Amino acid sequence: EATEADEGQISETVEGSITPAPLHIKIYDQESVYDGNRPEVENVKELNWEVDSGEIYQLVNGSDDDLQVVLSIEEENAKDVDVYTIKGVAGNENYKVEFTNGKFTVKARYVEVIIEDYTGVYGDIPDKDRVSLTAAQPSDENSGMVGEESTELFRERLSIEADETSSIGEYDIVGINGICGNYDVEFTEGKYSIERRPVTITIDDKQSCYGCKIEDLTYSDSYTD
Repeated sequence: EATEADEGQISETVEGSITPAPLHIKIYDQESVYDGNRPEVENVKELNWEVDSGEIYQLVNGSDDDLQVVLSIEEENAKDVDVYTIKGVAGNENYKVEFTNGKFTVKARYVEVIIEDYTGVYGDIPDKDRVSLTAAQPSDENSGMVGEESTELFRERLSIEADETSSIGEYDIVGINGICGNYDVEFTEGKYSIERRPVTITIDDKQSCYGCKIEDLTYSDSYTD
């Protein structure tokens, strides 16, 4: 049974809004070795990113609220050796999330290149385009040539320590070690051997009469290329 006091009470509905909780997330740097593909960004909390200000609240069941953080490389054509930007996106509307971007470094891939021996002939100009280059067997999954890429990428780094005036003998064929495009190249030297050039000398026939002065002897020569 209602009383006069009950009849005098007034109920009121108040509308309001919940402001998203502020969070700041720091993205850690990552790196990989060039493999010809777009790098894959790892996305593990505490390992690849962390909340450095703000708080992730617990749900009623006692578990942490799911931020749904996604990390990705910002640049579209990220593949070659370079430093790229890792950005983040959070999919939970209960939080206003700001990120400090990280860096993704694609490092040069190690490759050992064997310079094969090459033989020339005295008087020839040594031609480094005739030198064969062979990639050594990779020592691990992060070394060696990628896919169909060729050691021709490194030919401009070669030099032959001889010229067309060099005497017969052996001379070094060397390469400049270091970063070349997407590779960290180490050359194994080869040898350039200069051999004797064949020469054919033809002595011209001569004749004279008895008691006459002997004709001057003449000859012609020819060189083999």
